Amino acid sequence: MAAGMNTSTIEWHDLGVADLSALIEQAMARPFHRERWKYTRMHKVAELLHAPAATGDDDSALIEPDTAINLTEQIASAPEALAPFIQGHRLRLIEAEEDGAEISLSNHATPTYLRVHPGISVSLIQVASSIQSSFLWLDVMQGASCELSINALSGLSHRDYLHAQVGENADFVLNLHTQGAPLARQDIQIKCIEPGANVAIHAAACISPEANLDQQITIEHRAPKTSSRQYIHNVAGQNASVTFNGRIHIYENCPEVDAHLSNKNIALASQASFNTKPELEIYTDDVVCSHGATVGALDEGELFYCLSRGIDLPEARRLLSMAFLNRASHGPLSEAAFRYFRASIQ
Repeated sequence: MAAGMNTSTIEWHDLGVADLSALIEQAMARPFHRERWKYTRMHKVAELLHAPAATGDDDSALIEPDTAINLTEQIASAPEALAPFIQGHRLRLIEAEEDGAEISLSNHATPTYLRVHPGISVSLIQVASSIQSSFLWLDVMQGASCELSINALSGLSHRDYLHAQVGENADFVLNLHTQGAPLARQDIQIKCIEPGANVAIHAAACISPEANLDQQITIEHRAPKTSSRQYIHNVAGQNASVTFNGRIHIYENCPEVDAHLSNKNIALASQASFNTKPELEIYTDDVVCSHGATVGALDEGELFYCLSRGIDLPEARRLLSMAFLNRASHGPLSEAAFRYFRASIQ
């Protein structure tokens, strides 16, 4: 067990949801949820949810359910995320209470609820290996700071779900590096629930030939004077497929929100495909927002410059691709990720 961390487990039925299956079926009928699964069918993901959860050595006796853990609203907003509980998995509860702690979440498939206590600064590390599905809920409380760094570079099919809520004057940073897989699905939902909440996402993906990545990212601004930044850069090889659906949702009576989303994509082969859909959903005035997406190829002029300096074509392609990805890369796992990326670019 890492320093500054207390872990317990809770049975799903202790959370007080009487009929989870019915709630999921009802919510999945909504058009919004059907759109989110347009390019990755749920039946392809279903078998990943049956993968056995890893049993860490930090599981202890069951505790009484904590009233702060209320997942009912999350079922309504992203019901498919809770599907593993139908199979009777436990929920692992982690309390981050020590300032400056580094907590490893790697190789543990048990659904996890992690609470960062007020004023605490923590670093979370998750390096995917053989885990086929991961489910993480974060509660970043008042004045806390949380940096989550994820490397999904195993090349194995996987489905990951992240839900985070960010409190008053709290900061949440997500650093995400992905290589893709035959089936790779990432659902990310972040809520700024109190004034002063700040979110930043840096995501760099180098999708190997024939591989797939489906990213669904939603940031909800539910309070005034909140901010978010998203930098999503992807490169894709031969017959690779990338889907990105990024949504900024600003609720009513939430002025002075500052939110920006940038998704840029480069095809390394003519057969690579991209489906990108940045969205703004704004229900209040006095906000500053922007969103945009681009799809293109490596710049011919920049390639020619490299060739004129004695760099061969494959190396020039690697250099330019790595420079492009570097603009959206951040955090302690970036160096390891770039070793994978470099090896996969032809």
